[in-house]
Amino acid sequence: MSISKLFNTIEKFLNQTEQEKKKRFKKKFKTPGEYIKLKEEILKQEKEKIEQEIEKKYQNNKIDNETIVDLKVKTENNKKRMSKEEYKKSLVKKGKDYEKYVGKYFENLGYIVKFNGIEKGKKDSSIDLIAIRNDEIVLIQCKNWKENSKYKINHEKIKSFVGDTYSFIEKNPIYKNYKIQRIFAISNRILDKSAIAYIKENRNIVNYMLLHMPD
Repeated sequence: MSISKLFNTIEKFLNQTEQEKKKRFKKKFKTPGEYIKLKEEILKQEKEKIEQEIEKKYQNNKIDNETIVDLKVKTENNKKRMSKEEYKKSLVKKGKDYEKYVGKYFENLGYIVKFNGIEKGKKDSSIDLIAIRNDEIVLIQCKNWKENSKYKINHEKIKSFVGDTYSFIEKNPIYKNYKIQRIFAISNRILDKSAIAYIKENRNIVNYMLLHMPD
């Protein structure tokens, strides 16, 4: 492959917008998981192709230092894109792991637990877990955030969760006769002052539970 063709291939791929890439893959793949997997594979292949071209051209003395640097910069950009995808996947896994941990905690207390968040994904209506024991139902949202993170849970997020639980009960009237609890489960102290104040004023409606998950 000539240098000009190599650059054209690289530029065409790297300069595509995320919207163009999604549009391209959406026709063939139905789930986000399949799209992400293919995207990672393409990035990996492009990285390997670039490195092979660098080595080949360099050994044949047909490529100058400026071109080598330019190609290596593009390789690093590919690596960064792959790292972002891996980071997103790690956050999803971290959240699911915590939901399983909290669910197991309630199972040990004798509840029957439905893992609503894992089963429905973004369509879970903010309710990650539904725990039932006798005439009691506990609607739970889980947050596994770092304590020193810049992101905090404020009163608006708690109010939104409470509102979603009322909608859930309306859509599932079978639970109206249950004693309803609403719990915001957190792995670290990530509630800000407004969230704590709101919960204190509405303890008959919602509460929070600090449940650390071992590393």
